[in-house]
Amino acid sequence: MQSSPKWCFLALLFISLSTPFFAISQQGVIPIYLRDDVYHDYVRFLDGETLDKINGFGGKFIRCDVVDMSIAQKVLHLGGLKKTL
Repeated sequence: MQSSPKWCFLALLFISLSTPFFAISQQGVIPIYLRDDVYHDYVRFLDGETLDKINGFGGKFIRCDVVDMSIAQKVLHLGGLKKTL
């Protein structure tokens, strides 16, 4: 049973090293997986606007999941990520 942590470590190492190459290999879109209800509330929250124009989080369709998604996208964009999420 002592080899089990070794295999877990090797698997995590492989995943962490291969993930950046997967993201780089994408043509311009990086998939983000959300529950359907979160995505629908996110789209209704944006109401056709881009995140650049959003300065506050309020309204009928706002919730923690929508705020998390919006902040994550905004941070990645401000950090220089040019791909579409």
